[in-house]
Amino acid sequence: MPDGLAAVLWRGDELGTPSSAVVATGFDALDHELPGGGWPVGCATELLQPQYSLAEAQLLLPAVSRLSGAQRQVLVIGAPHQPFLAGWRAWGICESHVLVVQPHTPAESLWVTEQAVRADGIGAVMAWLPHARADQVRRLQACASGSDFPLFLMRPQDAALQSSAAPLRVQARLAGAGQIAVHLIKRRGPAHDGELVLATASPRLAPLLRHRRSAPDHFSEGSHVLDRAAARALPTQRLGLAGR
Repeated sequence: MPDGLAAVLWRGDELGTPSSAVVATGFDALDHELPGGGWPVGCATELLQPQYSLAEAQLLLPAVSRLSGAQRQVLVIGAPHQPFLAGWRAWGICESHVLVVQPHTPAESLWVTEQAVRADGIGAVMAWLPHARADQVRRLQACASGSDFPLFLMRPQDAALQSSAAPLRVQARLAGAGQIAVHLIKRRGPAHDGELVLATASPRLAPLLRHRRSAPDHFSEGSHVLDRAAARALPTQRLGLAGR
């Protein structure tokens, strides 16, 4: 086989080589399963969940913290819950680098996301799009192809039954205190069997969770306070959508 052809040939039983850079996820086991070893830059990644929860924050904040530390703006669009800045700060994310936009309708959410993807100087875009259609995801993917940052689309679990132009699709669910279960339903490479269970606690919270797991049963009732406090970890600033 000619050397030039071998260099561009991809076999379906191997992880593909991304056409652009990646951002390390912060989880070695997950990086090992992703083409290029991280979240892809310049394309859309879908995060599918049974219901919106802490899963998106726990899974994405380690990578977002790297982008925020590089003095790049992180856009959070249409988050379903009041963001909690302290939970982000525990990952080292500076609130001055986080811009939260709360559109009023699904159409506005799509419009804002597309404008964000087309912008310069962005570190990452996190958008909650529960009503997005396949053609709308395809349009966002086309827009993202010219960017130099990752685009994360949060969508409901049943979207897994629909086709999608997103090159990477990830199912995630909470699997216990400080843990998240991840399954890759689409990637450039072989099918991903089973789930990865990742320890997702922030650097400040991890010691408390380790203590909880080793504590006697009579501490279990009080431990629910820790869960509820963690469940509010999504920046406090909410911005209304300016007129187009």
